[in-house]
Amino acid sequence: MTILSDLVEQIREKLEGLQNTINKDVINMWYTFYNPYPLGDKFVVIRSWQMDELKEDLRYFKRKVIKIDPGVSFGRGHTTTNLMIQAIEKYWQGGSILDVGTGTGILAIASSVLAKDKGFEANVDAFDISDTIIQEAKRNIELNGLTDNINLKLAEINDYPSKTYDLIFKK
Repeated sequence: MTILSDLVEQIREKLEGLQNTINKDVINMWYTFYNPYPLGDKFVVIRSWQMDELKEDLRYFKRKVIKIDPGVSFGRGHTTTNLMIQAIEKYWQGGSILDVGTGTGILAIASSVLAKDKGFEANVDAFDISDTIIQEAKRNIELNGLTDNINLKLAEINDYPSKTYDLIFKK
């Protein structure tokens, strides 16, 4: 029985090592193979180190830049995010927004950029339940120069029971 338990322990250690290698490879892929991409009709999402790349691509010439650096959150912009961005671009005229489960902070960032660009009054609140995610969103908000425009915090939906919003994002 000791031989079997030793073998199981060796397999577990090998699997953990393999998972750590895979995680590092995925993070490296974010840095190596990630290209700017359009979001909605008005935005382009890039990594903070891609500004020169962006200048070379005329497809993004008039788009507003959102910088999102890699982390645990998605950061690539899925269909739901794109549809939400298109909706705020078309219909939102300012007011208050709550971004539930903010992740990278991309919806809060886009809303704040749009409000500044169009001269809207905006109150943008964003939260997540994970401290790691909040730190990533904070970094992205800082990258975009919006720390004074977005109220970000570690919270749960129950922390907002009596406040009303014009828009609530929940992915």
